[in-house]
Amino acid sequence: MSSDRISYVYFMMSASRRALYIGVTSGIEHRVLQHKNHRFSGFSDDNHTTRLVYFERFTDIRNAIAREKQLKGWRREKKENLIKQMNPTYRDLSAEWYEAKQLECSSPTEEPKANAGSFDSDDGPRPIAGDRARSVGRPPSG
Repeated sequence: MSSDRISYVYFMMSASRRALYIGVTSGIEHRVLQHKNHRFSGFSDDNHTTRLVYFERFTDIRNAIAREKQLKGWRREKKENLIKQMNPTYRDLSAEWYEAKQLECSSPTEEPKANAGSFDSDDGPRPIAGDRARSVGRPPSG
């Protein structure tokens, strides 16, 4: 069931840092926009998890799903330590991905563009191409 499509495991956090949502998607830019626009009812909407604070990139959806399950089994402290490795200030990595008008619609106008300081986890966590400090905050390329 492997595919050529890139998949992502991602962490969305509330502004208060109290709530943390972990998910998997093959369209991170679109999925993050759905979180920001509260498109689905449930935990993420109820807890206002609208800030992308971490993500990992996968070339095989099975590995992404396995990683999501692994991360969901971790204690909160371990998850936060992982976030801090890539994003020590917990800033919204997607803050510059969208125009203001997109935050009121259901989908982004274009596909992701760059590898935003994510980790390519099919071979274990490691920085992918480019300097993380420069690339954090840009949408990942697919």
